[in-house]
Amino acid sequence: MSRWIGHLLPLAVVMATFGGCFSDAPLIIGDADTVLPDVIGEEVDGAAVPPDKPAQPNACETSADCTGSQCRSGVCVVDPPGSSVGVVTNTDNVATEQAPNLACVEVAPATPAGPATVTMFGAVARFGNGNKTIDIQVDVFDATTFDPSICESRATLEDRLQCYQDYGADGLGVAPLGTALSEPVVRAPAELPASCQSGTTDEGDSSLCPIGYLCTKTAPPDETWACTPPELPESCQKPLGDEGDHSLCPLGYRCIEVGLDWHCLEQYGVYEVAGIPTNTPLVLRSRATTFTNKWHDSYTFNVYLYADQAEAGDRMHYDATMVSEGQWRLTPNTVSLPPIGEGNGVIGGRVRDCRSDRDSWPISQVALGLANPAAKIVFFNNLEDDTVPLPDRDATNILGRFAALDVPAGWNAMSGSVRIGSDVFTLGAVDVYVFPDSLSLVTFPGLQPHWSQALAQ
Repeated sequence: MSRWIGHLLPLAVVMATFGGCFSDAPLIIGDADTVLPDVIGEEVDGAAVPPDKPAQPNACETSADCTGSQCRSGVCVVDPPGSSVGVVTNTDNVATEQAPNLACVEVAPATPAGPATVTMFGAVARFGNGNKTIDIQVDVFDATTFDPSICESRATLEDRLQCYQDYGADGLGVAPLGTALSEPVVRAPAELPASCQSGTTDEGDSSLCPIGYLCTKTAPPDETWACTPPELPESCQKPLGDEGDHSLCPLGYRCIEVGLDWHCLEQYGVYEVAGIPTNTPLVLRSRATTFTNKWHDSYTFNVYLYADQAEAGDRMHYDATMVSEGQWRLTPNTVSLPPIGEGNGVIGGRVRDCRSDRDSWPISQVALGLANPAAKIVFFNNLEDDTVPLPDRDATNILGRFAALDVPAGWNAMSGSVRIGSDVFTLGAVDVYVFPDSLSLVTFPGLQPHWSQALAQ
């Protein structure tokens, strides 16, 4: 039997549909002509646990099943702090006064027009400090058939870990839709094609070049078409203040302070995988093939490539993620927890609202809960590059980030709630599998192909 996707069938992937931003008007969920009362999220019963999913201590059907919390889409969640009101943060990392758009909560995924498949490309981002993310294998799976629970019957933890890494190969589980190995952005001249000329025409074809390179015509007298590396700005410092702007740097680079200025430095490997379907729920697996003791495998859930956001040449940008061993040890230590228990994992991610005429934006002041609880759910400050959690924070910051630490392995469900005006609303629930010794990433309820915060400090 394929794994259970979502608490209700429409939650195969909790994603963004159409709908505008909200002020004091009632929230519109699903059909734009259907206005639901403001008690949404207060009296919504959770769905029953399906027969192939074990009972979990923090799952619920009604709020009567919870102690000191409310039942939010099948998970007991403590309400956000009393006076807090959730708002969204724009792409300049500025908290707005806009309430989040929740039109996609518990609504089936949109399937906009566009190419049926795309070439998926991006950087392999790194959570925390660590080595460059080179030689990272990125596998893309169809989420509707992805069921790593077949590894749970293995006798030892070592066998289970190996099974999870081998999933998709040699008949174990379902094969990935595509696979790639991350490569450096900067290439040696011998690794570049002799020419990137497009056929017999006097035009260049950048698709013949490595990721990030452009096909340009060299100066006279040669005037040949050659792959040229990405151009770096003299400085990536923001105009005002001692801050850097990552958006000024090419793919694979980050804006880092060096001496008295900010410069784009190569930090990440890059990858691309052709033939990935759009309008389809996906899961990404990222794992190291070299220096494996320096990394923890990462799995990204709720990946959904909207066909109408394909770039020229039917390409789509979506960054994979890795977490370093140093960050793995640092995070629980910062909040006075012991190291992540043997056989347990971590869930991390970001809470975003639903897309409309803009991408999904992070939501602040969201409280979260898990059906199978973590030792602690932690939250962060308002700096994108600061990966140290705040011990006493109990809701998301303006960037919507969170991490659930020391979570038992296996299928789990996460839900959240946010206060808008005087009412508390559910954000729906999303299924996520927790892998031993690994990071599971999830963004909900709203999704978009790619968006990274621009600000570094």
